[in-house]
Amino acid sequence: MTYKNALVYNLTGKMPTKPAKIIDKNILVEEVSQINQLVEGTKIEHEHKPTYEFIVKSLADTGKPPSAEDFYKHIAEDHLSDDKIYYTHLIAMLKKTGETDY
Repeated sequence: MTYKNALVYNLTGKMPTKPAKIIDKNILVEEVSQINQLVEGTKIEHEHKPTYEFIVKSLADTGKPPSAEDFYKHIAEDHLSDDKIYYTHLIAMLKKTGETDY
């Protein structure tokens, strides 16, 4: 199994039906990097399990998703449970990158 096929398998749980073809080495490196980021990000984003469970419960109880504001509040709570000053750190990082859409 090639490295790229192994990453696809790890990401999807399905074995690719055809071997990955290397057309351009730089594209492969970029694709592998993106796949790795997605795999790691998916693991990390399990921190939002309480919010997912909140949405499932809301749908079961009321037949509707929670309000947008309640959803955003739960996401913020997920982050703050990991880091009590998460948003202080995030704002500092965003300022470094020049991003101001917050």
